[in-house]
Amino acid sequence: MVVIAKERMDLLMEQADVAALEGKMDLADRYVDLARRVGMRYNVRFRPEHRLKFCKACYRYLLPGSTSRTRLNRGRSVTTCLRCGHVTRRPLEEREAQVEPSMGG
Repeated sequence: MVVIAKERMDLLMEQADVAALEGKMDLADRYVDLARRVGMRYNVRFRPEHRLKFCKACYRYLLPGSTSRTRLNRGRSVTTCLRCGHVTRRPLEEREAQVEPSMGG
């Protein structure tokens, strides 16, 4: 069931992309809501590329320039939802694991 749920979530997020590009934001929001409900029912997480596409506060689809604003600030990508005002900050570069110098001597 988990595999089917993941496939269904991917399909719904693809449909949300298509609907948003056609200007049907209500339909895109509905697809995001359905994908989220499927994920919660079967305890499946969104893929990382899908997590960037909706607001974590109001669960609305984020379309850059239309429903969200993205700015680069101090090495971070700052995305603001234009509906609820929620701000999400992500680093531009992945941090490398810091290696402690060995005490051998």
